[in-house]
Amino acid sequence: METSLDLIEKVKQEVTTCCEESRVSVKMEGTEECKECVHAPISLFPSPFEKKAFEKVESVQVGMNQLCVNMMKNITRVKELLSEIGEKDECIGNMLRISKAVEQSDYKQKGYLGIIRSDYMYDSETNEPKLIEVNTIASSFGVLAWGANQIHQVLAEKSSTEIDMSRLKRTKNPSVLIPEGLKQAYDLYFDTENADPSLGIVLLICGKNERNVNDIGILIDNLESTYQIKTKYADFDQVNANSEAKEGKLFYEGQEVAIIYYRHGYDSSNYEKESDWTARETLELSQAIKCPSIDLQLLTLKKVQEFLSSESIWQEFNGTDLEDIRTFFTGMWGLSEDTEETRAIIQEAKEHPEKFVLKPQREGGGHNFFGDQIKEELEKKDELWQYSLMARIFPVSFRAILMREGKIWEGESVSEVGIFGKLLVKLDEEHTQVKNEEIGCMMRTKPSNTDEGGVNAGYAYVDCPYLVEEEDIHKQIIFDI
Repeated sequence: METSLDLIEKVKQEVTTCCEESRVSVKMEGTEECKECVHAPISLFPSPFEKKAFEKVESVQVGMNQLCVNMMKNITRVKELLSEIGEKDECIGNMLRISKAVEQSDYKQKGYLGIIRSDYMYDSETNEPKLIEVNTIASSFGVLAWGANQIHQVLAEKSSTEIDMSRLKRTKNPSVLIPEGLKQAYDLYFDTENADPSLGIVLLICGKNERNVNDIGILIDNLESTYQIKTKYADFDQVNANSEAKEGKLFYEGQEVAIIYYRHGYDSSNYEKESDWTARETLELSQAIKCPSIDLQLLTLKKVQEFLSSESIWQEFNGTDLEDIRTFFTGMWGLSEDTEETRAIIQEAKEHPEKFVLKPQREGGGHNFFGDQIKEELEKKDELWQYSLMARIFPVSFRAILMREGKIWEGESVSEVGIFGKLLVKLDEEHTQVKNEEIGCMMRTKPSNTDEGGVNAGYAYVDCPYLVEEEDIHKQIIFDI
């Protein structure tokens, strides 16, 4: 059923105004400097997500964080598993090289901070949430998703039809809890509670033309206004030009760096030249608390998720309370070994490519292969080492009204939710967890005929979940304001 044009136009104006007022915006594409901002790609109304499924994935984020700790405790084993692909993949090879340099350094690391996001879809075939991936670096859109939730609450309160606000309201705000995590890491670095905010800075690593300025900027503004901790922004070239290392400490433009917060450096495309890797190594060798450290970043690789799909490898990292997490994993296979099992799964993928997604070791959206593309890639036998083959998740669909740069699209859509976790660990013998908690969620919605899912990559829209019972999962949510 089509929504009335008058209602769409009215809501469009309301949402656009709210986006401007609450900084739910991104830099526009089209110029090198990307100076102008426009509202973030956004759903005009919240989208349905099955209530029990959401509660399940929300409740296990602390366990997901714990799984990361378990792997960090045995990072030698993780690197051993990655060694083969590291010999062929330049990016992974450089990460492993830097990790080894840190391990052999005379200066002991103090700890690490993880802002971790676990992404799920509600699978229509099993009626259960299924894990897409775990992001351990540059986990974004928590701030903009919180803003979208606030906007949808404003619409709901104006609605002439009755809305159950308990199904819409989110109580945990990443734009508050992430700065709190940075402050806690700051105190860990200086080994004291309520460390003097003038002692050091946060160094935020960003790209030269970062578009997601407010998802980052609101965090940094809140960090300074609440805790008086200053932040400086730097790309890799600026790190090389303005940094100095002294006895394990890193100084940027003369100020001691307590925290290094990466919102860049997550994909091989972020390292355009050798000096970018030099900058990354300089950062990692320092004793500043990294968010994340190079080792924690390794855990976001598709290969690591692939390894955890193996029962034997899972048991190497499993804790006593983590079995529930395993139910969210879907099938995932490596293709480099010439075994009977590998040949069989390759043949099945060639015959039924619609059942799979072929994933290279890339981040940021837009890199995966689907359908006939899978068959083409599987014929390149010398390149199979770089891929992980994943059983495709088939999410439930519903009608949505989506807006990007003022243009409206309405039609069948699907969503994924991301659950944020905060993990602060002291690198003593026990890997003491200073903080391990779930800190909020985000939702991305996209047209159902779109395979990829990144907001910045141009595929998806920020949204927030309206929690429904299973029988209502296909319903479109409309506020008659």
